[in-house]
Amino acid sequence: MQKRPTETDAGRERCDDSTRIRVLVADDHRMVLESIVTLLSRTQDIAVVATAATGGEAVTRARQTSPDVAVMDYFMPRLNGIDATPRLVELGASVIILTDCHDDQLLLESLRAGASVCLPKEAAASDLLAAIRDLVRGRILPSSESSPTPSRSRLSARLERELTLRERHVLQLIAEGKSTKEVADWLGIAVKTAEHCRSRLSQKLGIHGVAALTRYAVRKGIVCV
Repeated sequence: MQKRPTETDAGRERCDDSTRIRVLVADDHRMVLESIVTLLSRTQDIAVVATAATGGEAVTRARQTSPDVAVMDYFMPRLNGIDATPRLVELGASVIILTDCHDDQLLLESLRAGASVCLPKEAAASDLLAAIRDLVRGRILPSSESSPTPSRSRLSARLERELTLRERHVLQLIAEGKSTKEVADWLGIAVKTAEHCRSRLSQKLGIHGVAALTRYAVRKGIVCV
């Protein structure tokens, strides 16, 4: 008697199918994560190969599973979605950033980090599916109708005032309660380098002290509370 396939077997067959689009989904809100996974799992051409609840976990899972597309929440602990994006792009994934916010600054940061698409969370499910499929087909997409791309002059002016990617990483880890040594260990840099980076970002922002830096990081969406 032939064994009847289980849901686990079926899921494994779907993920092993090389014709499917391989997607990683990362969101620290379990209900949102499960909703996106359920949506994508109902399609015939998309396979969810990994999930994550932090930016750092997303990078680790991407190394293990080689997704074609990463769907990332913007606000996440231990590397938010934007700061995790360059690492995911290096691993060969196209990145879609999902956000509750609507401003040019967020779009600017997403594009600079290497994200291909920035979608508001209230967008229709069909918009997310279309974005995933069009990315794999190599089409150039607008980030979203509700988030117009800033002009080149505005982009350049803003970039001059922005923190570097490493400074953002250091700021996020400090705001999450990490000591300078822990920051150095997490980023794989020398303690003196971490100290210099912390001093530089404090001078650039004109903000000193862990409490003040944390408030700034929360206000700018670099960490969430």
